Amino acid sequence: MSLGLWAAAYSVVMAFWIWIIRWGGAEKLEETLANDFSQSLAKYLSADTVKIVGYVALGVSSLWFIAGVYIPGLRFWVHA
Repeated sequence: MSLGLWAAAYSVVMAFWIWIIRWGGAEKLEETLANDFSQSLAKYLSADTVKIVGYVALGVSSLWFIAGVYIPGLRFWVHA
């Protein structure tokens, strides 16, 4: 994968996690879980829990992005 495509993919992932963390996405997911899915799963996944998962995922994906910039072999999502 080229560096430009790698950066674009990271931008999309980062925008998703920032939506979860900062712009009400966690609350929206909490509502969806409470209304549409299993009630037993919804009681464990509050908005705060989803935000914590978002922070961890954003951190891991950021580290992976930085590593992929310097080690092209880590960019394995799309093979051309």
